[in-house]
Amino acid sequence: MKKCEELSKERRVNVNWIVSDALQLNEKLKKHYDWIYSVGTLHMLVEDEDRKRFLNTINSLLKPKGKLLLISMGDGEIERKTEIETAFDLQERSHMKSGKTFEVASTSYRAINWKNHREELEDAGFIVEKIMNTENEEYSKCMTVYLTKD
Repeated sequence: MKKCEELSKERRVNVNWIVSDALQLNEKLKKHYDWIYSVGTLHMLVEDEDRKRFLNTINSLLKPKGKLLLISMGDGEIERKTEIETAFDLQERSHMKSGKTFEVASTSYRAINWKNHREELEDAGFIVEKIMNTENEEYSKCMTVYLTKD
């Protein structure tokens, strides 16, 4: 959070930063929002009940007809999930640009296909406005979805 605070101060942007467990957002956020942007959270939730809880919580934080931009890692085709028991074990990785190897704590990860992703979003009370595959340097292939609270 320190880096976020530094960047917002440097760019002269007034931000009220809040750190919270993604599954307990309602405990810290006490108001409703017109717009929520979530990147890199949902794909870290492996279990169905955790994914459902997160999506329901986000929905509950939106005002009626509120919008959500949701970005998760994955290509929308391949489904896989890691074992949550091995999350945070050290793994050797290679830096994509420099090729240098280093050890980093792993995280949990779940990839889901578009059909199942659409179902879980609709089950959480969202209207799916637009879906697309995107790609960026940090997360590689991503599933990007524009949603409206039903």
